[in-house]
Amino acid sequence: MRADIIGAILIFCVVQVFSVKEDSAALNKKCADKFNVEEDFLQKHFDKTHHLPRGNKKYNEMSKCLSDEVGFIQEDGTYRNDLMKQHIIENIIPAVKKDIENREEVVKQAIETCKEPKEGDDRFVDFHNCLVDIIREKAQ
Repeated sequence: MRADIIGAILIFCVVQVFSVKEDSAALNKKCADKFNVEEDFLQKHFDKTHHLPRGNKKYNEMSKCLSDEVGFIQEDGTYRNDLMKQHIIENIIPAVKKDIENREEVVKQAIETCKEPKEGDDRFVDFHNCLVDIIREKAQ
């Protein structure tokens, strides 16, 4: 069940949550068509700990496409903190850990720890996995 939830999160994390003008299904289809993958492609890549595997070129391209469509990354290459916070609260925490008493503190720690984007093809995978790790660690 959680794998389904976290899978849906990734598809919509940069799309639905961030109040884009186009509907999230349309953006997902647009990017899936661009890279010739199935629309549920992203959902199929989470492991049992909600981590994503590194080194999947198609996954990385599709994630970047969705991020670009929404404007998740600022011109200077950093993530938008407001969108990070919204994504963590509305998607990552409910999928990874349902009950977190210190939610605001955990979100602040995750943003601070994961806010510096890594370079390379696995940028979005590293970002997602970082958020999951911090939430799991701090919410226990």
